[in-house]
Amino acid sequence: METEHTADLSRAARAMREFLTALGVDIAAQGMEETPQRVAQLYAELFAGLHEDTAALWADVLTEETEGLVAVRAIPFYSMCEHHLLPFFGTANIVYQPHAGRVAGFGVFARLVASMARRPQLQERLTADIAREVERGLGAEGVLVVLDAQQLCMMMRGARAHGAQTTTSASCGIFRTDAASRMQAWTMLGMERECTMTANRHYRFSDGKDLTIGERTLVMGILNVTPDSFSDGGKWNTRDDALRHMEEMVRDGADIIDVGAESSRPGFVPMSAAEETERLLPFLEAVLPACPVPVSVDTFKAETARAALRAGAHLLNDIWGLQYAEEPGAMARVAAEMNAPVVVMHNQNGTTYTGDIIGAMRDFFARSFAAADAVGLARERLILDPGIGFGKTAEQNMHVLRRMDELISYDGIDYPMLLGASRKSFIGAALGLPVTERMEATGAACVLGILRGASIVRVHDVKPIARMCRMTDAILGA
Repeated sequence: METEHTADLSRAARAMREFLTALGVDIAAQGMEETPQRVAQLYAELFAGLHEDTAALWADVLTEETEGLVAVRAIPFYSMCEHHLLPFFGTANIVYQPHAGRVAGFGVFARLVASMARRPQLQERLTADIAREVERGLGAEGVLVVLDAQQLCMMMRGARAHGAQTTTSASCGIFRTDAASRMQAWTMLGMERECTMTANRHYRFSDGKDLTIGERTLVMGILNVTPDSFSDGGKWNTRDDALRHMEEMVRDGADIIDVGAESSRPGFVPMSAAEETERLLPFLEAVLPACPVPVSVDTFKAETARAALRAGAHLLNDIWGLQYAEEPGAMARVAAEMNAPVVVMHNQNGTTYTGDIIGAMRDFFARSFAAADAVGLARERLILDPGIGFGKTAEQNMHVLRRMDELISYDGIDYPMLLGASRKSFIGAALGLPVTERMEATGAACVLGILRGASIVRVHDVKPIARMCRMTDAILGA
């Protein structure tokens, strides 16, 4: 491979000298005059992959009669975590479905992995980058990449015990869309893995209610107490109607009731926090003591969230993922103060994305994590939501549903995923159905979501969707 050396070693050495001096190291007195230059050279070599062109590798591919999948296992790699520039190292495993008989030898994959590992990054990004490069360079019809690594960064932070392995995976092509092929690929690697990727969480609340996520698919029943929601506005906006509908959804299998007092339909104009709170609290006062399951509140305003939690609500459901344009960190701070779990949904104004939409969504969630970290909101309290129907076209919603499993894992940790696709407009765009006739299509989206890792589905039609979820869990052996 040709390498373009663009590292400024003298500048890097000066920076290292300043760093050591700032730590109180007397470089001259301790005989460390050459250390800054040596460290600069070391990092230049460790990050050389930033300047390497991997396209030349694929000149060595072969064409031969090949049936079925091809596996390349235990490729060693050494990389650096972008957070603290500390190493993570382990082995890469690759399974691919050749196209037109195009295959490559172990050496090609070893050089590819080594090149792509030599840059600062997250393990998840390295995994996905290798998968995409194999798909592109080899023309493979499907690729599964699994990385097993030890993360010094996570060991130092206490998130992993010494020697513990962090496993990440990424898939392209048929392995993303066909569960049977994906399971065959996992089997070839000698690993057992379900089609779903779920993160277990257990929350116990002060009133004795609790919630376990990950053992089976949970159903969140939607209780809109608004006059103008897109699907059921005005149907449940009296206390008696709201109570009756809550009781019906619980009987039908709802594990969580999500109460919303403000419509977030396309084109809605946000009301003030005071107005939302005034509308919400009377319903909470009626629903909370009568509801046998935890109650979530659908709001993106910190003032409303604080009032709801003080009234006894158990979870928050934030359609702006802790990033609404109010006082920075306000929603995260409320959740931290009250130790409340939060559904962190992806959202944006407009539907334009620079580059890959999944990459943009992962960047959004990274900002949500940063907002939580800044105020001490434990990441174990965060539940992710891909935001179907928010800041996305109908086609983009379909694309995100197909790739939802790529949004689950960050820094080696899997997060629970909530899917809210119920009666959304992308269904109408695909099938030409009015909002009142989208139940079956909602069920199809929920089943696919479970296969892609959803732990919770948020729905209007609880009884039929709950049955679909139970059957999906039974098939998967959940």
